[in-house]
Order: sequence, then structure tokens, then C-alpha cells
Amino acid sequence: MGASLDDLEWDVKAYFALGGAVHDAAIAAWGIKGWYDYVRPVSAIRYMASLGQGSDPAQPSYHHNGLPLYDGLVEVVQAGDPLVGADGEHLGKIKLYGWRGPDYIADPAADMAGVGWILAENWWPYQRPTFVTPPFAGYISGHSTFSRAAAETLTLLTGSEYFPGGMGEFVARKNEFLVFEEGPSVDVVLQWATYRDASDQTSLSRIWGGIHPPVDDVPGRRVGETVGLASYAMAKSYFDGSAIPEPEPEPEPQEEAPGSKKGSGGSFGLVELLFGLALLFGARGFRAAGSGPLINRRRVMADDWYFLGIDAGGSRCRARLESADGSLLGRGFGGPANPCYGLDLAMRSIEKAAAAALADAGLAPELVSRLRVGAGVAGLHLPRYRDAMRAAPHPSRSWY
Repeated sequence: MGASLDDLEWDVKAYFALGGAVHDAAIAAWGIKGWYDYVRPVSAIRYMASLGQGSDPAQPSYHHNGLPLYDGLVEVVQAGDPLVGADGEHLGKIKLYGWRGPDYIADPAADMAGVGWILAENWWPYQRPTFVTPPFAGYISGHSTFSRAAAETLTLLTGSEYFPGGMGEFVARKNEFLVFEEGPSVDVVLQWATYRDASDQTSLSRIWGGIHPPVDDVPGRRVGETVGLASYAMAKSYFDGSAIPEPEPEPEPQEEAPGSKKGSGGSFGLVELLFGLALLFGARGFRAAGSGPLINRRRVMADDWYFLGIDAGGSRCRARLESADGSLLGRGFGGPANPCYGLDLAMRSIEKAAAAALADAGLAPELVSRLRVGAGVAGLHLPRYRDAMRAAPHPSRSWY
């Protein structure tokens, strides 16, 4: 356990770490949701019930994709059933024993829907009628992912898996806590020894409420655990200062090597830089502030020239190769390219992206003498990084 913090420092660090963890959990969960596009219970139950029962081919309303029958929980509406309808219109449909839903609540402050038999086509998750179920995929559960990421973060922040005092508690007061029906009928006291206990109950609540099937839960917990640990490590690096490396020492000035190329590959010219920025946004030219007429690359490059635009950012590097008429020829990608992470890493990332773009276009090495390069490199607004990159002895200098 670390040193005690004053209230302000604790608040800042705790909210920073928790906010980052939950934000990262959202990115992970929603990426998975978008990939799998998995069904919610309300859609699955109503659709399968519309097909019939899927348990017994000898019984009425059989369909191999229908709802499985369970005595006392999922059954077929028979003649004489109160749900059959005045004209028998619901005969053979599927009925469920569960929460009866908002149709049985006229006054939320006084009425309780309770449980009973309902038509499966009218099944509701246990939520208010204006928020039936989220309009996005179920797998994986966001609640499971968020809560587990937060639990891992709080455990590492506090140095203990336990709530302060050994127990966390929440009381849902009788006939006060619920907002869409009267209830609960008695005070409900929830208690958790650890942050993970509370997280687990958060996950289970979405199953009990009919918002998620069980398959959405545990994978979300696992993703949340992984994200929480990694996110806390990132937050801690900002607390101890290791997230921002010390600047590299200023390089000694070096003379230009004999035979090095100029013009077609010796420096970042203004025209090339402007075209590089325009290129990255798919433009055919670039209008600088107050520059007047639109600059067109065909006025400065012959048709047999190639143009390479490089967007060298702090998280990754992108390169795009075009012909003089603006046709896309190839793309390439590299790693982080901000020199603050290390000059050698930045140069290798840029070289990797550029080489990949040339290879994607099938551009022969002998054609690089007819190449113009425009680059936007993160961190080069600082003179020490800009000068260091220009002076660095690196194979990349052979083409830019």
C-alpha cells in the first residue's frame, strides 16, 4: 500500500484512473458488440415465440427454431386458458410465466405488475416502458465490462480488494427505490466485501432483468479485467512521470554526406509539405490561408513523378502514394512516429509506412528518384525534435 494522499490529490487521481478505465472498457466492449451484432433477449424471445415451440414435434405449434418448453415456465396456450382470447385468437401461441410488464401498471406510485402468465409476444425486460432494451448489440455486456474494469482499478488504487471498513452497502428502500412500479415490498440491503463482489452483482443484474443472456456476461468480465489492469498501469505512468519520456539529448550537428540527394529528396520543402497535408485529406490541391489561387500539384510535378504523403502521428504512421494526377497507388502503415518516444523508433515507423506504400504500389526502387515527399510529423513543432530528425543518419534519408 502506498502513501496516503490528501483529498484533492486522491480525487484527481481516482477520477482520472477510473475515467480512463471505463472509457477504455467502452471502446473494447463496443468494438466487440459491433463485430458480433448479437441479439438481445426481447428480440430472441418474441421472435422464437412467433415460430412456436421447439421441444415436441408431436405437439401443436412445433417449429425447430421455436422456444423450448418448460413446465410451469414456457407452455403452449390451450383451449380454456385465460390467455386464449375471446375468439380463441391466441390458441396455440406460446405463453411465459414472468413479470407481467407495464400493461399491468396504471399508477407507478401505487401499482405493482407482479408475475404471472403472459403471451410470449408481450414479454418485457424488467425496465421502464420508455427504455425497453438498449438499441445496440448485446454481446458483450457493457455493465460486466465497465464494472469489472472499475473494480480492478479501485483495487489497485486503494491497495486492497476490500471496501473501506471491510463492507460496502446499498439499501433499496421499501416502496421508494423502484420508479416504474411500486416496490420493493421490503427494504433490500445489498452488501459486498470486495469491489469484485459488487462488480459481479452488477453483471448478474442484467441477466435477472432480462437485458442480457448469460453468454454476454463472463466474457465481458474477462475483457473488463484485462482493460482495468492495463488502464491502471497507463494512469500510474502519468502519476510517476514515466508516461512522458525525458527528451533525448540534442544531437551534434552533422555535415551532409558527399553525394547525398537534394531537391528530389533532401528536405521538406514548403510546396511538398502543403501537398502532403492536402493529400492526407484526399484533396487534389491545397489552399493555404491567404495564398490566393488553389495550388495544383501538376503545376510543379511532371506526369512521371510520384507523390508520397506521410501522416506521422503519436500512435501510428500512415503513408499514401499517388501519381502526379492524384490517382491512389498504394498505402502503408507504421508504428508511433512522435520523436518524443525515441528518434530511432520514429524514423523506423516512418520508413516502414513509406516502404509499405511503395511496395503496395509495386514501385520499383529505381523510381524513387522521381518521388516527392510531404510529411506531417507529430512533435516537430519543437525545434529539438525537428533538427534531430533532419540531422539523423538513417537509411530513410536516402529517399526523403
